Amino acid sequence: MRIAEALSGFANYLDRNGYGALSRENYLRYLHNRLHVDIFMLLPFKNIFGYKGKLNFLTMDDYLKHYPQKFIWKEYVLELPVEVLEQRILRTLWENAPAGTPLRCIIRYLHEERFLSHPVITRQRPRWKQEVEKLLSKASSGPETLEEGFGSYLRYLIDEKNLTQHGLLGCYSQLKAALDWLCQHRGIERLDELDSTFIKHFLEYRQHERGNSQTTLHHAAVALKGMFAFLAKRGYLPENPLAELQVKRPYTITAENVPSPLEMEALLQAAQLETQKLQQETYGEKKQMFLSLRNRAILFLLCTTGLRSSELTELTLEQLNYTKGCLLVRGKGNIRYAKKERRIFLEDANTVDALAEYLKHRPDGYGNTLFLTKNGLPMETGDLHSMVTTYAQKAGLKNKYSPHKLRAGFASMMVFQGIDPLTLKELMGHDSLQTTLKCYTNLEEKQLHQVWKECNPLSRLRRKEWPDDL
Repeated sequence: MRIAEALSGFANYLDRNGYGALSRENYLRYLHNRLHVDIFMLLPFKNIFGYKGKLNFLTMDDYLKHYPQKFIWKEYVLELPVEVLEQRILRTLWENAPAGTPLRCIIRYLHEERFLSHPVITRQRPRWKQEVEKLLSKASSGPETLEEGFGSYLRYLIDEKNLTQHGLLGCYSQLKAALDWLCQHRGIERLDELDSTFIKHFLEYRQHERGNSQTTLHHAAVALKGMFAFLAKRGYLPENPLAELQVKRPYTITAENVPSPLEMEALLQAAQLETQKLQQETYGEKKQMFLSLRNRAILFLLCTTGLRSSELTELTLEQLNYTKGCLLVRGKGNIRYAKKERRIFLEDANTVDALAEYLKHRPDGYGNTLFLTKNGLPMETGDLHSMVTTYAQKAGLKNKYSPHKLRAGFASMMVFQGIDPLTLKELMGHDSLQTTLKCYTNLEEKQLHQVWKECNPLSRLRRKEWPDDL
């Protein structure tokens, strides 16, 4: 298909999506007067001038030097096939165009109307990644300032510890908040000016003035303790100012903040009702139906399998095995040295049906990730958290539940059903049995007492419930 044919429906696309008259006028003006210029500047020489040498790309100087005067360049661009724009050209245009510009709207139109065989829309690089790169450039073999020490520690986390993106973001956020406070409120810029009292004052400030929870304070203390231990071990500090700081992990999972079976059922019911309502409305948009089916499948998976947020967002089509009725899940952590995989069996019929219905409406050609956004991009953990919070409000739940709380609710129900800790450890994907016992079995004393009463081996032996040939 030619570019002109693909762009012929752009005006109708603007009308269908409710763009205002002013925006519509600006976007169409760009389409007719400027789009072909931006595309032409990125076309390779050999496509235009029959250039036989190494593939080079046009610059403004080349444009003025080699451009034939009789060449009708606007018609030439519009007569090209759409395949010429794919991958490098459209991706370059998308990344260089600010959000909300006509160019981005045109690329989104080509993307949503399925004129492209491969998606070119990408997420903008988060700001924190840009700041991390700046800090990494300031890392040195002998850091003297806090900023240089921060960069050296981040370099260590990336190169030697092979920290995941999620772990790196959490560590960076806590350390940046601490170092900004030290610089602004205490005027400390050099490593040799640090004292343990400053760090304690920072933690007190976060607790009393900012009102941070014990979990947030724990994460901040762990990040600071790790950074100063690294600086002292490498000889950048004479001693570790936080060597005597005791960090105790709080028990965040309790019976009060874990969803009950009735609340999880209400959550799933809200997703089910929304999907049924959209199916009855023949005028409902395909995009709304796709998102509703996706959300329902995700909620069923979270409530019936106990997956982590990162595990669910990283699921691929190959990891879903319908013949065996299971998911091959890759666990969190450093998989550079050990491959952390486990099988999750899909025994719940409603979960299997929700996944099958979603896959029918999932568009092809948008990568290998199982769950996609409305733009065909892989979901992120932030998208998942917002979705769960929204459906908890729709279900009328009072508490603000997150994907991790649903995971804890799954574990709570398994404990109530009498599962042993070792089996629960495998289902949850924990490395240590201690993690399972501390975080997921300290839920309800009455439940544990009942499980112990029913599963105590001596009690069962006295009741003669064991088989004779055991």
